[in-house]
Amino acid sequence: MSANKTRIISIALTLLGALFCLLNLFTPNAFHCTDTGCRLYGKMTLLGIPIFGWGTLFFFLIFLALIFKPVKVSILLELGVLIDTFLLSYQLYNVICTKCLIVAFFLGLTSIVIFASSRRKRSLILLFAWWTFFSGAIFTSYTQNITRPYPIWGKPDAPLKVFFSPSCKTCQALMESLMENSRINECELYPVPET
Repeated sequence: MSANKTRIISIALTLLGALFCLLNLFTPNAFHCTDTGCRLYGKMTLLGIPIFGWGTLFFFLIFLALIFKPVKVSILLELGVLIDTFLLSYQLYNVICTKCLIVAFFLGLTSIVIFASSRRKRSLILLFAWWTFFSGAIFTSYTQNITRPYPIWGKPDAPLKVFFSPSCKTCQALMESLMENSRINECELYPVPET
């Protein structure tokens, strides 16, 4: 790929990443996210600046470097990939944030475009480490959303959420008690496998 084409694609990806961060910074509910991590990390601040503010700033710095100091882009991206690798590993062992994974995707894609043309060994090693944690976080997010229990009865704002196993004798007794007392309408019922 030519240097000019690489630069144009990188600028477009950087602007998309900045726009996504900016939207999440000022309109946190613009993109629906069911993960607990979105609510948790969306409220996080570092030095008084929200996490999506840092993302916007970083993408803007890459954009400026691409325009005015192209030789500094690789160093900035290496720093960003290193920090994001740490953040992805933190998510992987705690709670996943889908919005954060989208930001990581834009960072990773920009890095792949830039690093493919530079072929610096350090950049490629960092990118491989980032890819390992990114793919792990994607897989974890996917399995958490697939294996999450879904209600078979009740309203989402029900004051009582009951997780039960249909094969559990104690659970069956509880369900019968709820039905007899007409409290079933106050519940949201989630079937789960017996462990």
